[in-house]
Amino acid sequence: MDCIACFIFLKEQTQFFMFSLSSNTLHYLPANDQVRNQKPGGQNHRLTWEGSPRLRVAFCAIVFLMMPAMLSSQQAQWMYKIARDGKQIGWMKLQKTDSANRMMLSLNSEVKTRFVFDIAIDVTDLATFEEGKLVHSATIRRTNNRTKLDKQTRRLGTKYEISQEGKTRLQSFPVIHANLLSMYFFEPAGLQEIYSDMHERFIPVKRIKDGSYEVKFPDGNSNVFFYAGGLCTRIKIKHSFYTAEILLNTKG
Repeated sequence: MDCIACFIFLKEQTQFFMFSLSSNTLHYLPANDQVRNQKPGGQNHRLTWEGSPRLRVAFCAIVFLMMPAMLSSQQAQWMYKIARDGKQIGWMKLQKTDSANRMMLSLNSEVKTRFVFDIAIDVTDLATFEEGKLVHSATIRRTNNRTKLDKQTRRLGTKYEISQEGKTRLQSFPVIHANLLSMYFFEPAGLQEIYSDMHERFIPVKRIKDGSYEVKFPDGNSNVFFYAGGLCTRIKIKHSFYTAEILLNTKG
């Protein structure tokens, strides 16, 4: 084998390496040089280690050690558009990563609209499940670049610790197997309730005749989730001040 090629993922960036055994060189593209934008004959970067077998062995060892994690971890993502009155006002991105007995879910969205004045809302929801149990979640809300909410939930023994604004408290909840974020990824077939990280309580899930599922919050607002083949394709948001829809971007 003359070359070893691999992609190394660092957060949301991808680093591409190609190691030539015969020429003792390492070619790589930095994360800001997207591989798909690299033109034929375009400049890349090269390191040489002629007469330095230790460096070559070290690189091969790193690739070898990373292979099990790269092969065992599975990641998927979906993009959605957020619309109001038929006009797109934002986007939402879902990501799911499975590895061994751990599953990580993330939701990021951005909405730009106008009520009395221009407003930009950024939402980040994170959840980590181990062996089907919620062990950590984060609920973050920003409005016009100012953090309005940053709530963290962690499992400690048989209880959950909730942290917000520098204060912590313990809640004696039952084990949380599904929270609101889960409904964006999985159809809640058979579930009677889910945990709302925002409201710190379990909320009933109501199955509607058309096959959708409604979650009504303590403040009177509600979300209605629609699924196709187990995948969430549409969400109707019913707020006291507005209504909106989140639609799966089928164009990829």
